[in-house]
Amino acid sequence: MAITLPGITWPTLDPATSSVAELDGSIESAIFGALIEVGPHSKLVPDEATGWHFSDHGLRFDMTIRHGLKFQDGTPFNAEAVASSMQRDLNPKNACLCLADFGAVTSVSAPSPYDVRLTLKTQDYVLPADFIDDPMNWTVSPTSLKRSQGQVLQDPVGAGPFQVVSNTANNVITLKRYPDYWQKGQPHLNSLKFISTTADASDLSAIEAGSTQLTAVTTVPLWEQAKTMSGLKTYEQQGVNLAFNRINARSAPFNNILAREAVTYATNPAPIDKALYKNVFPLIQGWTSPYMLFYQKSVPNYPAYNLAKAKSLVKQLGGLSFTVIVNDTPIAVEQADALIGQWKEAGITATISEQTIPAQTQDLARNDWQMMSAGWAGCDVDPGDCAPINFSSTGLFTPTHDPALDHLINQAAGSPSSDVRKGFYDQINEYLNSHFYFTWLWAQPTLMVARSNVEGLPSSVGLDGPFNWESVWIKK
Repeated sequence: MAITLPGITWPTLDPATSSVAELDGSIESAIFGALIEVGPHSKLVPDEATGWHFSDHGLRFDMTIRHGLKFQDGTPFNAEAVASSMQRDLNPKNACLCLADFGAVTSVSAPSPYDVRLTLKTQDYVLPADFIDDPMNWTVSPTSLKRSQGQVLQDPVGAGPFQVVSNTANNVITLKRYPDYWQKGQPHLNSLKFISTTADASDLSAIEAGSTQLTAVTTVPLWEQAKTMSGLKTYEQQGVNLAFNRINARSAPFNNILAREAVTYATNPAPIDKALYKNVFPLIQGWTSPYMLFYQKSVPNYPAYNLAKAKSLVKQLGGLSFTVIVNDTPIAVEQADALIGQWKEAGITATISEQTIPAQTQDLARNDWQMMSAGWAGCDVDPGDCAPINFSSTGLFTPTHDPALDHLINQAAGSPSSDVRKGFYDQINEYLNSHFYFTWLWAQPTLMVARSNVEGLPSSVGLDGPFNWESVWIKK
């Protein structure tokens, strides 16, 4: 089965060192499987782990590993292997994207052959959700790590349903069925081929011709077109992809809150949503969407579009100009152009810098960017999973250093009650808006197109998420 991945790259398949590990989760989950998976209704379900629990007043997290599993190279899949893989993930020199989400972890150990223990310095009841679509959920064979002698992995060995046959980074990767996968009778497919692309129209033509079987499209008109095409079927996967702009409060001009206010009040997502996406994407007022748990539809003090106020602020500033970094795909550039047109009406001058996702990650780490068009996904189990990396002072993607915001995030994580966490998430929403750290746009479902004989596709995970490929099959 061949799948095209619009805009997705994989400079490496090494979970610990990849700068895009959480964006190529579809590939990673095919190779490694998962300790914990997302089941129906956004509930966490066991996979390579059979269970987990907190103890010691929330400062210890134990995970039980399933008996009898083996990596694709025959190495036993046990607690020692899982713990050593996690320790590598959390080694700061590897710069794993997981570091912010697992910042409370002080040590990882294997006190028994099938028990992995994470010791925490502070309570973090969001921790089980943090594993989803995260390098810590993907265990690398210790034998393959030893063979690589510490080098970055391009052909890693996991215990998932498929194993690597060949890989051309950022281009094409071919996988084959792992015959000893622990779930008997799975995977159903004999092979998977992932192809990175940038053109929706050619992806749709490839599916129509039968040379590929599954893709996601980024433009609503093409998705609507696919609905009318014979031999195809479409899915609007109600996921949790949020579209927004990060505003860097640590760098000029946006270290001045008036500049952040000006660009926020000059942003009007509704007409862009209508023009580009036919109102398919619901507008959002904060960091939760209608498809997520803990959704907050109306956020207090949401800074709605106000052109007069934006003009007044720009005049007070004596002008405003900046560069916005966008993904190097046609739809991302088109969206940015539309926003720049709106900002121009307020007297704001913005220019576009097109970059690949790895290049964007490098910019984020340097903290010298001004604005970045972005999104995130994978927070349907608990939105707190997205908070540390995106909002906290130590997060890779954060636009600010704000101790008060850190305190709210920590209070939420330290609350075992989901109702209490919901209250803190609402406060975080309001706080982010009152400080103008983001301009929120819309929640973006994944628009998928498949050949009509493809079965077993999940209803809530897009192609850049932890896709359960073992359940997919092609009907004869």
